Amino acid sequence: MSLSKPSLLELEEIESKLNYQYGNALGSKIIERFSGKISIKKSKRTRRIREIYVDNKLVFTLRATDGYLIPTLAGGELIKRLIPPPFLRIVIDPVAVDFVARGRSVFPKYVRSIDQNLRAGDEVIVVDDNDNLVAIGRLLVSPIEISSLSRGVVVRVRKGIYSGDTCEPSKQY
Repeated sequence: MSLSKPSLLELEEIESKLNYQYGNALGSKIIERFSGKISIKKSKRTRRIREIYVDNKLVFTLRATDGYLIPTLAGGELIKRLIPPPFLRIVIDPVAVDFVARGRSVFPKYVRSIDQNLRAGDEVIVVDDNDNLVAIGRLLVSPIEISSLSRGVVVRVRKGIYSGDTCEPSKQY
């Protein structure tokens, strides 16, 4: 798989998938703002899109099982810049920021606020009170259920901003 420029049809596919999955015209905003800077990696075997890059930074990976676009940390930062709060966000307590940034799960008692339009299974960006990216992950319960939970996991974090065991922010974006 090598990087290549997407065709108009592939750009349209990316735009429609992002608009469908994330709403808020995210795909349209990305295509409009970064159309000349988007590149893709395709599967050699199937010729389907597998990864999406903006400015040579991996921002989305296509999950083969369902076709959903999964954001990387750079993708989370891109979403955060293009979509205003509170959309696609879960805001956590400052006490939990360090743990979540290291890749640990988000528990209900640390949730300050959440986009009420999210559904269980959606990809979310985890932010602090100042809208700084902390992590990206998958929401496991609906926003309505969070207030009634006293234990369990709310967001399974895919990647936190701290790389490995160090406290240095990831140089992803």
